[in-house]
Amino acid sequence: MGLGLGPGWYGPGVYGWYGPGYYGYGPGGGKVKIVTPDKTAGVFVDGGYVGPIAKSKKFHLMPGAHDVELRDPSGRVVYHQHVQIIRGRTTEIDTGQAG
Repeated sequence: MGLGLGPGWYGPGVYGWYGPGYYGYGPGGGKVKIVTPDKTAGVFVDGGYVGPIAKSKKFHLMPGAHDVELRDPSGRVVYHQHVQIIRGRTTEIDTGQAG
């Protein structure tokens, strides 16, 4: 699997460190949907940067256990959840943060 380049690890055509299948662009991936009023956070999965929340509210991810974090602009973790991604399903993460 090759190293991809681009602004985020999960965006279409951008495959990150593990190749296209790892993040759900191959057959059998699931989806993540993040519900939050926070407009400034960055999204991280398993320690890797996905992108700003404004562009990363929905993305594909391979089935299995993953750690999803939202970090403020200074890098401080403001939300963390361990999720189980299921093939062909959407896992919704609701941060429960008041706007």
